[in-house]
Amino acid sequence: MRCLLALSIVLMSMASASAQDVKVADKTIKQWSAALRSSEARVRYKAVAELYEHGADAAPLVKELIPLLKDPQAFIRRATAQTLANCRGDAAPAVPALVAAMRDSDYWVRNLASAALTEIGESASEPLIKLLDDKDATTRYYAVMTINGLGLQSKDVIKALVKSVKDSNPAVRQGSLFALSKVETDDANVFTILGAALGDKEKQVRLSAASILVGMGKDGAGALAKVVEDKDAASRMLALQALASLGDNIDEKGVNAMRKALDDADPKVRQTATLAVANLGKTARELGGDKEMFQALAKLLAEKDVQLRRTAVYALGQIGGSDADEIKTIAGALKDTDAMVRSFTIQALAKNAKDTEVEETRQMLSDHLITTLQDKDRRVQFMAAQALTQQGALAVASLVKVVEDGKGMQRLWAAAILGEIGPGTFDAIAPLEKMAKEANADARRVATLALQKIMGEVK
Repeated sequence: MRCLLALSIVLMSMASASAQDVKVADKTIKQWSAALRSSEARVRYKAVAELYEHGADAAPLVKELIPLLKDPQAFIRRATAQTLANCRGDAAPAVPALVAAMRDSDYWVRNLASAALTEIGESASEPLIKLLDDKDATTRYYAVMTINGLGLQSKDVIKALVKSVKDSNPAVRQGSLFALSKVETDDANVFTILGAALGDKEKQVRLSAASILVGMGKDGAGALAKVVEDKDAASRMLALQALASLGDNIDEKGVNAMRKALDDADPKVRQTATLAVANLGKTARELGGDKEMFQALAKLLAEKDVQLRRTAVYALGQIGGSDADEIKTIAGALKDTDAMVRSFTIQALAKNAKDTEVEETRQMLSDHLITTLQDKDRRVQFMAAQALTQQGALAVASLVKVVEDGKGMQRLWAAAILGEIGPGTFDAIAPLEKMAKEANADARRVATLALQKIMGEVK
């Protein structure tokens, strides 16, 4: 037994001696090792520089190079990182040291260490995964960022990242989300995890999760739609905002989630959902149930919260009224107690008038706008006047009727608007001439000015 043990020791010694005798270029491992451990910086640097020139052939000396990543001299640390980069996959044992070097005080050491890790590639997976369990949060952060930069895809990497998404450090969680988003997989669990991160206690992590899901387009829309049903109101709101950012990449599930959120128990969520629908415009009707979407928004016009009523009527203008009943519903908000709601209603009606090609519908919209010229708030009157001016010739007939039969401010506004419209207002000349001869000074002044503008256009 003793003989066997002695023989084993002899064989191991021979193997070790044999390894030391292996040559890299014109020197043995032992000679290179001695130079790399020299007390003189000049000798150490020269050895590293020579190994760099030998490229991948320096691989047998990776373990001897690793300590030099902590060398007192920055130029030696830089050269070491570059030399390890040449060794590519064979430099995998140096991964922990290279990750630590990414925190080096020297800018170039940090960058060269990162470049070396990139060259090591897939071989770095196992060491990096182990570093995700390191006690030091900074080490874990740099490890996950390296995984992200390398775009590693193995099942073990995915498993480790899923765990790191729940790391105690927010920076690690955030980095893990970005790394996980690069994984090419059909695993629905990945999307569930990204969606769950919308409820993270750290704002920056939540925003990162939303940004990632938006960047995934239609693939991310499904996960966002599920979060709209989350118990946490803040998560629901963030998911709705993210869905609105998808634009053309949104799908029916996403829009239907918005529509359901219009009836959410939390008024802030309802407000967010309303803005999201407004952002989508007509797409919200096309994908969200057409009539159902309109009715869900119209219901909000009865809200006690004035801000919500304002947003609702704005959204109704963006998705548009498709028939007389819907336009009548929108126009009903002209009687709201809040001047801003009435102002948004004017904008909604004006937009509908601009978008429709049906003459009867345009006439109906103009009539609604004309009634607002009697509003008790001068700002609302002015907005209605602007909207009618933009209608141009389409509003002339209704405005002429007001000049002929109207009263007070409404009549004065109608005359002024006709003057602003100018071309196409020939039918207004006779009524305005009659108005210009009235006893009321304001009526004469406004009518005369309108005639001057119209007649000027005629000339």
